[in-house]
Amino acid sequence: MKTVPAPVIVVSHASALRGIRSARRRYGRLPWRALDEDEQAKVLGSRTTHGDGLDRSLLLREGFTDGDDAIEALVSGDNLRPHTEELSLHVISADLPPGSVMEVAPGVYSVCPALAAIQYAQSHDLYQTIALLMELRGSFSLPEDHAPVAATATPIRPDEDEPSLSYYEGDPVLTGYDMEALLKSVHGINGMGIAARANAIALDGARSPMEAIMAAVFHAPRGAGGFGLSKMLLNHTIEFNEEATKVSGMRKAVCDAYIFPALSTLEYNGSFHDATTRRQHDEKRDMGLSAMGIKTFPLNDQQLRNIEAMEVIAKMVHRRAGGRYNNRTKGYRVKQIALLNGLRCALGLRPC
Repeated sequence: MKTVPAPVIVVSHASALRGIRSARRRYGRLPWRALDEDEQAKVLGSRTTHGDGLDRSLLLREGFTDGDDAIEALVSGDNLRPHTEELSLHVISADLPPGSVMEVAPGVYSVCPALAAIQYAQSHDLYQTIALLMELRGSFSLPEDHAPVAATATPIRPDEDEPSLSYYEGDPVLTGYDMEALLKSVHGINGMGIAARANAIALDGARSPMEAIMAAVFHAPRGAGGFGLSKMLLNHTIEFNEEATKVSGMRKAVCDAYIFPALSTLEYNGSFHDATTRRQHDEKRDMGLSAMGIKTFPLNDQQLRNIEAMEVIAKMVHRRAGGRYNNRTKGYRVKQIALLNGLRCALGLRPC
């Protein structure tokens, strides 16, 4: 077992999220090492670095700080000291399962993405937590300095073009299963309730913020403002049979949001889909899917701002699954708009 240096720092909360996003931007993945049970116990029991022992240059390089803000860190109750301009300390009293803390560099550790998400939920609402989990469980990552748009921001006009969002591509750093496992393993941490609700709505595999919005709204239960398409797989690969291959010239297709009971897929078509080569690719893919009995429902930016248009599509998908869409949720339209705008603002778009 590796020797744990002392003193150490266990970065947490917003600082840990900055570091996670920084690592994904630079490496396309999270290269940190999860600690085993003995290592984690020693780290959490170690004295926290203060003053001259705090290597701010290393923390800056790892993306945990922008150089001005205080670093948020976990400490045990025995090691709690007054906050300083450089450190904002949080006491951890719950027993954490192995892997909750990860090694970043010698003497520098961070909470894992799942624990960072629970900590995020302590100071953010359900919609913002769903958006974060879609990001961590997806293959896109927002910039380190990302901040949600205020819900009171001026709504986007119906005829206004959707601005492009800045994000980076990389491997997911969390799965819904991992998040659920941590939630079942720990007790007494604030934010667990919201995190659990958000994790039940979020999905693995979103490739962009707009895909995340589309998937979450259609997947969320009706009581939360969604359309209740529960059996959904994001970026799911469909292997074509001989007939589909002949008609499309393709051997397979990747579906943005595949609802398998309905043999239907929701496809987000952003502005880049206007290019001739991309449009031709989509047409061939849709022909192949049609030969497999799968119906494609394309959605563009304008449709993803129109809750009534989205509801019409949801009704058609429910019918294809052999069901009926009867939304008897009290105040359902208000909840639908709140979910859609909550996700938009969380990911950096103005409300609609």
